[in-house]
Amino acid sequence: VPWFIIGFFFLFMLRSFLPLPSLVIHSSEVISNQFEITALAAIGLQVKFSDILKEGPRTMLYGLLIGFFQIVLAVVLITWLF
Repeated sequence: VPWFIIGFFFLFMLRSFLPLPSLVIHSSEVISNQFEITALAAIGLQVKFSDILKEGPRTMLYGLLIGFFQIVLAVVLITWLF
C-alpha cells in the first residue's frame, strides 16, 4: 500500500473523529490545494502535444469528447446539486 494512501486514511480518521481547530483545518485545505495544483502541473508538463498528434485524429477526437463530457457533467451536477 503506498505511503500516501496510509497518510490519507490516517488524516481522514483524525479529521472525522477529533475536533480540530479551524486554523488547522484552513491551513490543511490551503496546503492540500497547493499540492493538487503542483501535481496537475507536473502531469501537464509531461504531456507532449507532438505525441498526441502522432496518434492521429481519432485519439484527439476521443480526448476532446472526454473533456467535453466532463465539462457537461460538471455543469449538470453543479446546477442540480447547488
